[in-house]
Amino acid sequence: MSYSSEIIARESKAAHGMGFSAKVRIPIPSKETKEKLETLGVVFGDCIDHVLINAELPTGWKIVQNGADARHRLIVNGNKKVASIFLKDSGYDYYGSISVLQ
Repeated sequence: MSYSSEIIARESKAAHGMGFSAKVRIPIPSKETKEKLETLGVVFGDCIDHVLINAELPTGWKIVQNGADARHRLIVNGNKKVASIFLKDSGYDYYGSISVLQ
């Protein structure tokens, strides 16, 4: 496996670790983004580390992967995009972000 393939595999594994159910791990949002997501029904739990936080999504929401990229979208009732999520975990870089699209 080439070095770039290893990075892609590692990022995919880290992104998958964010979860595809109601209880997920997402990048720690800014105060403003957290308030917007809470208004929409997201319940935040404890921080996992300096990048990720536990969260519970409202009924019907899910995180779907956008190809092999480490970017994801929260989806509500089909194709309505709520937030854009980015997670980078390549061994030497580990960071993430989330922003509300509404």
